[in-house]
Amino acid sequence: MFRKFFRNDDGSAAIEYVALLLPLIALVFTSLQIALAYHFALTAQKAVELGARIAAVRDAVHEGLPATNQLDQSSGLSAGAPCGFGACLHAGGPWTCSGATVTTDPNCDTQKFNEIRDEVARLAYLLDDDDLSITYSYGLLGFADGPLVPIVEVAIVERPFFLQFFFNLAFGGDDDDVEVTLPAVAATAIAEDLSSTN
Repeated sequence: MFRKFFRNDDGSAAIEYVALLLPLIALVFTSLQIALAYHFALTAQKAVELGARIAAVRDAVHEGLPATNQLDQSSGLSAGAPCGFGACLHAGGPWTCSGATVTTDPNCDTQKFNEIRDEVARLAYLLDDDDLSITYSYGLLGFADGPLVPIVEVAIVERPFFLQFFFNLAFGGDDDDVEVTLPAVAATAIAEDLSSTN
């Protein structure tokens, strides 16, 4: 009787199907979430690249930037000499405005920041105001007594991915939750024309 029971394979396909269905569903949805997270990260990268190009040709968000490169009198060079040859005094900086500080820092222009943030948010999904920062830094560009040519960086900080369930199901569990975050992304551009009037 036991031999007959163990040799009977009726319903084995249904049992195998049920046994493999849940891991297969978890694998499919985890793959979908990985693809979605990758898509979110790529669109965020494209968004900051767009933001950097826009910030490079608009009025500076931070009002503390000097208008010109000051000639370093000790360099022995004259006005018009390239800053890269040591003709300019270090302009200071970096000058940063972020979503967290734009309303509290008197040097940050909220309207100009919001214009760039709105353009970035058109591409970057679920962007909070605090996630974005715009930084201007001195990069030895331009000429002595000429206009300051800063390097502008637009960045989005690392932020949590909104779909966590299947990552936890596949890799963690109730006690060992996996927090999936989107990577921080940044893009730079040379701000040769910090003016919206040209």
